[in-house]
Amino acid sequence: MTINPGTVLQHRRCAPTAPHAGAIFDVGVEEVGMKKDPLREYFASEIYSHECESPIERMLLRALFYKIGLYMYECADQFGTSARCPLTVETQWVERDGTREYRIDIVLLGSSGGARLGIECDGHEFHEKTKEQAQRDKSRDRVLSAAGWKMIRFTGSEIWKNPLACADEAFGIAMDMEGSAAEVAFMAARSKGGQ
Repeated sequence: MTINPGTVLQHRRCAPTAPHAGAIFDVGVEEVGMKKDPLREYFASEIYSHECESPIERMLLRALFYKIGLYMYECADQFGTSARCPLTVETQWVERDGTREYRIDIVLLGSSGGARLGIECDGHEFHEKTKEQAQRDKSRDRVLSAAGWKMIRFTGSEIWKNPLACADEAFGIAMDMEGSAAEVAFMAARSKGGQ
C-alpha cells in the first residue's frame, strides 16, 4: 500500500470521502492555528496501520509518520513555506525475484528514486530464534540487496523501547540515500548542460 505523506487523505482507499473529510478537518485545524499536513501524518498512520501485521510494525509506522510530520514542520519554520517530504511510505511491499516473492514490512521510497530502504520489524518468534530462521533472513536480505534495496532490521525490543529512535535512524538513512541520488542527478544534468 502506498502512502504519500503530503496527500494522504486523497489516497485511493479514502477517495470517496476524502475531499469532505479533508475540508472539515482543515477548518478545525486552522481554527486552532496549527498547520494542516503534519497532523494528517498522524491520522494517516491511524488509517493505514491496519495494513501492518504486528504491533511493532504499527508502532514503527506511527513513529515514522510522526518523524515525517516533524520534518515538514521544521522545513516550514526554516523556509517559511509548506514542505512535502521527498519520501513515500509503503507497508507490506512485495518484491518479486523470478518465481519468489519477498514481502517487506515497511519501505521508504524516495521521489528521485535514490531511496529504496526496506525496514523489517523482527519479533522474537519469527526471527533469529533458530539457526534456520537466521539463515533465511540473511539469505533474503542478500536477494533484496541484489535487487537494489538497502535493508535494515529492528528487533521488537528496540521498537518497544524507543520507536522514535528507530524511526529517526530509518528516516535519516533514507534521506541520506535520497539526497545522494538527487545530488548525482543534479551533477549529471549539469555536466550535460556544459556548465
